[in-house]
Amino acid sequence: MKFSAPARIDLAGGTLDVPPLCFLVEHAKTLNLAIDLRVTIEATREWEGVALDEGKPQPFASMPLYEKAFAYFGAPEALGLRVTSDIPRASGLGGSSSLLVALVNLVQSLENDHSFDKHKVLKWVTVLEHRLLGKPAGTQDAIGAIHGGLSSISYELGMPTRQALPVPAFLTERPLILAYSPIQHHSGINNWAVVKAACEGEARTLRTLHALADNAHDLESVLLSGDARDFFACMQREAALRQELCPQILTEDMAAFATRFKDALACKACGAGGGGCMLAYGPDYDLDEIKSTALENNLQVFEVKPDMRGCERVDP
Repeated sequence: MKFSAPARIDLAGGTLDVPPLCFLVEHAKTLNLAIDLRVTIEATREWEGVALDEGKPQPFASMPLYEKAFAYFGAPEALGLRVTSDIPRASGLGGSSSLLVALVNLVQSLENDHSFDKHKVLKWVTVLEHRLLGKPAGTQDAIGAIHGGLSSISYELGMPTRQALPVPAFLTERPLILAYSPIQHHSGINNWAVVKAACEGEARTLRTLHALADNAHDLESVLLSGDARDFFACMQREAALRQELCPQILTEDMAAFATRFKDALACKACGAGGGGCMLAYGPDYDLDEIKSTALENNLQVFEVKPDMRGCERVDP
């Protein structure tokens, strides 16, 4: 038995999906796009524990994500897991949520629950994310992994409400470019700093969060209209606001890359930043120039496409 789930690019309104920010900012909205970097998890009875990317099996107790998940659900007896992933480590693409979404669906299927209720999966993954981080965790990563495609997520009813948007042609005609830095970071800590400042009423943080929500609403309109130039402008504004919210969101290498393409590309950190991936979007980008500049700045380039499939069982 095998399940697979996609990563996501957060296009606008990132961090607004983290409680209590999604309640404090009245018009909070987050938009993200699932992409064709996926994690796959397969159940086996050949061993107990977890084997990552063809490595040797390790006990569940040595890996907090699996230990927390099975403390929550209870591990089926003599279960082994084989996990393979296209998602770069600590990429800011929601990889841990993608893994949890696939794992929760796998566990439910092993327990003969084949309903795959998406609302239940989101609730379970949200609980596990909070326990893993020990801090408030957002919901957008799991939503992208569960549903796939282009998501507009609102919070006015207290729980996230997802609306599927059509993917405009300009996001499918050429690959989307991600520049990846292997420098490790902890998105939970970065988000917690924002949450803490907002809850303490720090004016600059609250002003920036409201501006991010405004931009997310603007971007939704742009995506529906299908205008690539307006999308570029929204992404430039998003990148600037994210930098204002967290000045260290880009590593030195990422910042140097972004400066080189200041007018040609919108370079926006994925996730809470401090490493990971940066979306480099421009309507008329030169891929060879991007690749050479990335290499000069110790960055790896990934070419990705929208993934409409969401989490799915992939058994033959």
